[in-house]
Amino acid sequence: MKTKHKAKQKIYCFGNLDLKDDRSALDIADILSKENDLKQFEFIKCTSPDFLLTEEVPDQLIIIDVVKDIKDIKLITDIDDIKHTKTTSVHDFDLANTLKLLKSLGKLDKVVIIGIPYAKKIDKKDIELIIRLVSSSIH
Repeated sequence: MKTKHKAKQKIYCFGNLDLKDDRSALDIADILSKENDLKQFEFIKCTSPDFLLTEEVPDQLIIIDVVKDIKDIKLITDIDDIKHTKTTSVHDFDLANTLKLLKSLGKLDKVVIIGIPYAKKIDKKDIELIIRLVSSSIH
């Protein structure tokens, strides 16, 4: 008899590899994927939100991303609290715009964003806080 393995909860970590101040979530993904307490999660490094428009979005979308204009690591559950940028082309279509589009199309039920302040130097206390936020964000 085969046993079914429960699929890991995906956590999408967004960033830009070319910008030091905007890559924190990508670096955090590497750290968190090694944590024994978080083995039930799969940390997916993302450089663009485009795939969210073509793939099935989970009932609860969990994201780690750098957020401008916050001072501390913050849990965001209302995408209307996210500022979006004005787009001049599809290349400028950022995560906030993508999430708001998905919501307007009825394809996004619940989103949890763990916001990392822009240009923040991440230390051990920050990682511990992020681990607590990730663990408590699953419902």
